[in-house]
Amino acid sequence: MEEDEIYSKVLNKVIGFLAYRPRTWHEVGLRLPKYFKTLKIADEEIITRITRKLFGFLKADNLVNDDEFGKLFVEAKAAGNKAWGRKALVQSLMHKGISREKAVEIVDAGVNEKEQLKTAVAILTKKWRGFEAADTPSLESRSIQAKMQRFLAGRGFTYDTIRTAIDYFLNHP
Repeated sequence: MEEDEIYSKVLNKVIGFLAYRPRTWHEVGLRLPKYFKTLKIADEEIITRITRKLFGFLKADNLVNDDEFGKLFVEAKAAGNKAWGRKALVQSLMHKGISREKAVEIVDAGVNEKEQLKTAVAILTKKWRGFEAADTPSLESRSIQAKMQRFLAGRGFTYDTIRTAIDYFLNHP
């Protein structure tokens, strides 16, 4: 198989991969070896040349953009009933190959502290609505508050947001 033919096949696979949803450079880089393996290409020199050419094409056409991906990702994950907190968003962006500094910058630009607090209170309200109706300890008990705290921490909310949300939830029924 000629190098141009390999390039064309890999490019088509990458474009299909990008058509599903936006990706980071890291995600594309992790997927490329799989494509070369399916085409049974083992020559490292050819792989390197094709990868450079492919990345040049993707960059020139702006098909992969980490900043744009981060903004869309934060927008999608920071809203709704299953919203993520700042910590979870930064961690997930880092996992997808975005540097810590860039991830923090993207999250800071896309997440409002007041919105995070509202979301945390809404999540608590949904989770513990009607909780006292059952034969369970009061919401004022330390064990229930600790459960609330762990629940919100698992969603990636900061300690300050968690404390404020729990205080608001308990004092404003």
